[in-house]
Amino acid sequence: MHKSSIRTLVVALFLLGGYTLSASAQIDTLKTKPKEVEKKQEPKKEEKKKEEKPEKEEKKKKEETPYTKFFKDKKVESARGKFVSLHKIDGEVFLELPTKYLGQELMMGATITSTTDPDYLAVGSKNSAPFVFRLEKQDSVIVMKAPNTLVYRRDASRQLQQALELNYRDPVVMSFTPKVYTADSSAVVLSLNSLVTESNPFFEIIPKEQGPFKLSSSRNGNLTFIRGLKAFDTNASVKVEMNFSVTASLMGVLTVAKDMPLTAEVTYTILPVKPSQAIPRLADARVGYETSRKVSFPDYLDQSEPVYLAHRWCLIPKDKKAYAKGVLVEPEKKITFYLDNTFPATWAKAVREGVLRWNKAFEAAGFRNVIEVRDFPRDKNFDPDNLEYSTIRYIPNSQETVSGASWFDPRTGEIFNASLLIYNNVENLIHKQRFIATAAIDPAVRSSRLPEDRFLESLSALVTQEVGKTLGLLNNYAASTAYSTANLRSAKFTSEYGLAPSIMDGEFYNYVAQPSDKGVRLINNVLGEYDRYAIEWGYRYFPEEEGDPAREAKRLVEFVNKKVANPIYRYAPRQTYSVDPTVRTEDLGDDHLMSSTLGMKNLAIIRSQLGQWIQNDPDSRKKKAMYLTVVQQYYLYLKNAMSLVGGVVTREARLSTGLPRYQVVPKAKQREAFQWILAEAKRFQSYADRSLERKLPMDVSYFDQLLEFINNDILNLRARIIIASQVDKNSYSLGEYFDDLYKAIFASTIAGTAPNHMERFMQRNFIDKAVVGATNARQATPNMPYGFTSGPMTMDMLRLSASAPTDFSTLLSRGRLSYGGGDPSANIYPMANVPALDTSDQYFYAALVKIRPILEQRASSTTDRELRAHYQTLAFKVKKLLDDKK
Repeated sequence: MHKSSIRTLVVALFLLGGYTLSASAQIDTLKTKPKEVEKKQEPKKEEKKKEEKPEKEEKKKKEETPYTKFFKDKKVESARGKFVSLHKIDGEVFLELPTKYLGQELMMGATITSTTDPDYLAVGSKNSAPFVFRLEKQDSVIVMKAPNTLVYRRDASRQLQQALELNYRDPVVMSFTPKVYTADSSAVVLSLNSLVTESNPFFEIIPKEQGPFKLSSSRNGNLTFIRGLKAFDTNASVKVEMNFSVTASLMGVLTVAKDMPLTAEVTYTILPVKPSQAIPRLADARVGYETSRKVSFPDYLDQSEPVYLAHRWCLIPKDKKAYAKGVLVEPEKKITFYLDNTFPATWAKAVREGVLRWNKAFEAAGFRNVIEVRDFPRDKNFDPDNLEYSTIRYIPNSQETVSGASWFDPRTGEIFNASLLIYNNVENLIHKQRFIATAAIDPAVRSSRLPEDRFLESLSALVTQEVGKTLGLLNNYAASTAYSTANLRSAKFTSEYGLAPSIMDGEFYNYVAQPSDKGVRLINNVLGEYDRYAIEWGYRYFPEEEGDPAREAKRLVEFVNKKVANPIYRYAPRQTYSVDPTVRTEDLGDDHLMSSTLGMKNLAIIRSQLGQWIQNDPDSRKKKAMYLTVVQQYYLYLKNAMSLVGGVVTREARLSTGLPRYQVVPKAKQREAFQWILAEAKRFQSYADRSLERKLPMDVSYFDQLLEFINNDILNLRARIIIASQVDKNSYSLGEYFDDLYKAIFASTIAGTAPNHMERFMQRNFIDKAVVGATNARQATPNMPYGFTSGPMTMDMLRLSASAPTDFSTLLSRGRLSYGGGDPSANIYPMANVPALDTSDQYFYAALVKIRPILEQRASSTTDRELRAHYQTLAFKVKKLLDDKK
């Protein structure tokens, strides 16, 4: 088509559409329109990027939360588990706790993982009880509350429970400021540093005492480092390295280390407290169990009363029907100990045997295979310092012992964790004890080291005793006097019954057996009747009582009532002051005089052969240590006999049983014992082996060093005699004691013969005590009884009278308990206001008047210069006092 024709057509079209354009513009429009449309549909790349950037930033802002910001641009080490997660950021530990656990009970414990000095801090030890708490949101903070366990609430009515909630609230012990919540608020992040890296009242890392050492410590907070985090399905742990400055003293007297640096790694474990099926067992003071004291407000009484919960593991039969029929069944959950893989190879079997020995006792309670011992698993997730595991640890340090400990829920008494620490040098302790007790009859132990079979046998027995403590049992030092001394020399009797009815007694070895007693048992390494009886009391399951502790307690009281008349079932708590001669840590047999005499015969044999039996000892170090043990054993036998003088055999008795609470040792036996003691004291130095002593590195003979102790022990018997006289007016009296003491001390002087060194020592000490006593008596207020000084009572006076009314029968009504279990924490032994009742001064004075002319005569007549000086000194002291008193 011609160009002019095209223009005409275009103009016509625009005119129809109402537009006016010049011809050239119209042509240009047709040429450029497609390109302009394309530009509008497809913007430039730069413009497209500008449009997309704000969208990405907006999306990124939406994804970022306070939780992610908290961890942003930080070096984070995390451990995530199904229970909780842990994070470490710049030396600070954070707990990410699901909010579902707010208000639920949690538990945290601290275990020593490694140390630079095991003498002061043992690996595997827990030096404070695991801490139970709840975390609750309060305003903008999270508070930590500890359960108030003062009250026993199980038998409280709903109305009483409301009153208890108001008066015994759970205390708030700490607070945490939440660092951040997760985006969905399902978890909160808290700093744990106040619990794991800073000092706090909940976890004691360095104990106040460790073995023979008393410790004080200060912590260097700048040298505390987080070493590791772990999180599992049911718990999580933090390992922390801490540094301390420690001062240690031996028995609180001799400083052995001052400001010593000590580094320790501590594992803190946190875990939820699982719902417990444990039924509290109300304690009976006549059966030896660890207990927790609570206050109860029963609805049927008009006053509160104390309640004592026995500590025990929760054992429930797997098959309750079979159990009810008397079939031995396994528990739903066993007591499992994990055995350290660092033990010397030969020790493990003996340790395992010592632990599993208790399974026989559990059969009395209707259970089988209650305890199991497993080796440390090779699983990398196993951590022996985790609170979920009960362990048996090997500690290579200088201590000579085995120690057991357990941890319990104070509300129910349920034991949930235990540990056993076996120290490397326990071999030294066992060697000394077994050698001194049995070397006279057992040739196998006559060496500088026990043969392996004897050592392992003893180790196993010691482990059994300590495991008993982890089951809740207390030592029963009354058990060893249940068998007669004569029966302990019988092979038939000892093979059947052992040396005592309880392995929880303190004496393991038969020191009364003589070389002529063939085949007699020498070690108490079997469970006795008391052990089986105590386990039955503590672990018998009573489904028919429907979990009611009070109903169970009534059945158990009847169970004990039927047993206590038999001495093999007797339990007595440890004494603070020695009153009862049958409750001693290292005695054996029912006749202390006979047992001590037989023990001394064996010691004479051992002492005479010590140099030949202890070989491979070039520096005499071993002979010196064993010779000291011989001397200590002589002294122990003397002390055992002394316990008869003024002795009162005591029972935690019930009126319904008809058993007496107190039985004073017969007067004739007391006097026989005192005469024996005085004779042994005067010849005590004759037991020394002077020839051997000259070969040993010692300054003063151990026998000579003990003279003062023995003499003071003899004079201090007066306190027991006074107490026994209050219980029984026909007991060995203070006047009879002084008559016998005077005759023994001055026998040689009265007879005109020269007293030996010990007699002179005893004479000097007696005169000095008499002078002091008579002087005090002269200064006493005239209207007061002789021997009772004027002025306020001192603490020494009060401590012996605090739990002892003059009328001892009133003690029977002490501890009003509805279930009849008694008070396990009470002192059952008779006490008296000894200073107020002591009339020793008048007997001392009478003795001075009697001895004065004899001393003056001997001072003028003796030709021995040293003895004359001795008598002159004594006569001068007596004359001065008596003449001044006129």
